[in-house]
Amino acid sequence: MSDKVQEFRIWQTKLYNLQREAPKPHVVPCTRNLPNRPPQYGIEYHGSISRQETERLFEKASDGAYLIRDSQRAADAYTLVIWFDKTVKNYMLHYDPVLKQHYVGENRFDTIELLVADGLIHFYVETRGADVLQKIASANTYRSTPFYKVSL
Repeated sequence: MSDKVQEFRIWQTKLYNLQREAPKPHVVPCTRNLPNRPPQYGIEYHGSISRQETERLFEKASDGAYLIRDSQRAADAYTLVIWFDKTVKNYMLHYDPVLKQHYVGENRFDTIELLVADGLIHFYVETRGADVLQKIASANTYRSTPFYKVSL
């Protein structure tokens, strides 16, 4: 087995382990009765609360805690708030009522929990595995593939 193949397997294993070590999502439940709760959200929906109130709710939370609140910037929009590395991360949350899927970027998820889990894995790998990601990026020159051609 070549050194490059062996090194790639080590990187694969490290990335796999990082993904498994990532914090798991858990809801910061809303204890208030909200009669206008959107049907696509459950107890994770807190309605109209400020960023400051949101941060207060996360004071004693562990990594992976999340909630949904009304957006303060856009009408009829929602913000997904995730707690990671003692930092509050806010994202504009979208919902496709036809597909019944939630999304922040391009990837769509059937549940908020799956969306948050994906985000937590991404955060964790980026912060804890930066060295591995850098090694993979620098090692992949693609010159050894049959598809690489030098332009003259």
